[in-house]
Amino acid sequence: MVKGIRQRVGEAIIGQSRMKSLSNEVKKDVLKELKKDKKFSESTPRDKEEDQGYRSITDLKTRDLSPLTQERMFEICFFLYDTNPFAHRILEMTKDFVVGEGITFQAKDDNVQEVLQDFWDDPVNAWDLKQGQRILELGLYGEQFYPTAVNDVDGKVKMGYLDPQSVAEIKTDPDNVEILETVVKKGMGGEKGKEYDVIAMDDGRESETQGKMVGNIFAFAINKVANSTRGRSDLFCLADWIDGYDQFLFNRLERSHLMNVFLWDVELRGMKQKDIDKWLRDQSVPKPGSVRAHNEFVNWKALVPDLGAHDASEEAKLFRNQILGGAGIPPHWYAGGEGITRATALEMATPVMKRLKTRQRYFKYMITHIFKYVIDQAIINGKVGLTEKVDKSFVIGMPKLLEKDFYTLSLGMKFVMEAMTTAVEKKWVGEDSAKRIFAELMERLGLEVGFVMEDEKKGEKDED
Repeated sequence: MVKGIRQRVGEAIIGQSRMKSLSNEVKKDVLKELKKDKKFSESTPRDKEEDQGYRSITDLKTRDLSPLTQERMFEICFFLYDTNPFAHRILEMTKDFVVGEGITFQAKDDNVQEVLQDFWDDPVNAWDLKQGQRILELGLYGEQFYPTAVNDVDGKVKMGYLDPQSVAEIKTDPDNVEILETVVKKGMGGEKGKEYDVIAMDDGRESETQGKMVGNIFAFAINKVANSTRGRSDLFCLADWIDGYDQFLFNRLERSHLMNVFLWDVELRGMKQKDIDKWLRDQSVPKPGSVRAHNEFVNWKALVPDLGAHDASEEAKLFRNQILGGAGIPPHWYAGGEGITRATALEMATPVMKRLKTRQRYFKYMITHIFKYVIDQAIINGKVGLTEKVDKSFVIGMPKLLEKDFYTLSLGMKFVMEAMTTAVEKKWVGEDSAKRIFAELMERLGLEVGFVMEDEKKGEKDED
């Protein structure tokens, strides 16, 4: 075994035997401390002494990344978002579609609406301003942590922010890994970090807050399996491909630069080396548009590198589509519209719309979870106008992912109505059925149409 410089210096000062003895003593002390750690003792093989200090790959109780890999993921994904236009656009595009024109909400009870509006408009929470940032960072880091502070007088909630990179671990229910209980912050200077209680429904039978949301931190995570406590970035599985594509483009850029570089090769017939050196000292590189004169003993020739012409557009398209496919984005959404027809573009938009709806649904869940906590804290802390019997229901309006194509819908409605007119005339369908079909089409245009059905008319006549 090759000795490290620290070991060699130690042996030179106190002797080899004493150094070996100290090393064994330190090793025993370290193992003694590690065995006190429950996680270490559970995951450490005990049948072989040489295996002490290592974790069994097959004995892992969660599907989380190792702490080092998790840290590296944060660094790499943020770097790509910050410097790479491709990665930046993938995350920004998701944000633009999910929050779009903004999120709206409406509670049934006016007092509940007031509580939610105060929370939403609070300058610290600033949801109108920060909703885009929050959905973007959810995709960037794969998780978000929001510590809370509650006013004891009126229950008003202020949200903070805990950088995912500052989280040491997340503790779960011993019997259910899907139930998050505690978020542990990294400590400073060897000290233990602060612990936060993950906000959840209080199910204690004798608790004063039974049935209400309690805790002091929100924890949300995406791109993970059930047996995992930490999220993963949208860029995690794409990072290597994005970096490779970036290098490919830079190499092509350098190659393009070299293709435009040339040098002057001058043949000086009959001159010796010292004459050539003197000639070079007296000459300067000709400027564009300048005049040059020489005799038959001097021959000027421009040399360019012969790197061979090669069209790399197909390779670039191959790499780009690999990344876009992994991100669930059609190529014509990222400067790749060649050969794409309108019909093809519409069909290719379906998968990405499904993905964006899934992300939008999760963000709606986040806001719903937060709103429930805000309302419960107002009730717990005696907010005026809120009682245990108050109607806590509310509706959250998410922006539409795509604007409706009114021309296509109107054209389709025209053909459907012609068909319905014929069907009614030939008594294939009744008027009520035709009215329902028309109403459904109008709903797709965002309009509500009310009709008096024939059955209702008959009922009114019978009453008369």
